[in-house]
Amino acid sequence: MEMKLGLIRQIDNFGRLSIPSDFREPSRLYPGVSATLFLEEDGSLRIQPHKSICSLCGETLHPEDAVMTIRERKICEDCQEEIRQPKGDI
Repeated sequence: MEMKLGLIRQIDNFGRLSIPSDFREPSRLYPGVSATLFLEEDGSLRIQPHKSICSLCGETLHPEDAVMTIRERKICEDCQEEIRQPKGDI
């Protein structure tokens, strides 16, 4: 991917910055996606899509996954299946 330099955007009164689609699309920053912001040591700002993880196994969750949410905790399909499987007498 070719790096684009010299693009200037103004931050509005609410602290918002408009990111052109030429930057958003290759970065998978689609409308409605949560983003994680990182402040680098040199003062630069890095933005990337937020990665959700399963609360039980730590695997990365993808938008197409059938994720179950219980008390604001996300659970992946594999862990859901494991929970459904009977383990015998307790």
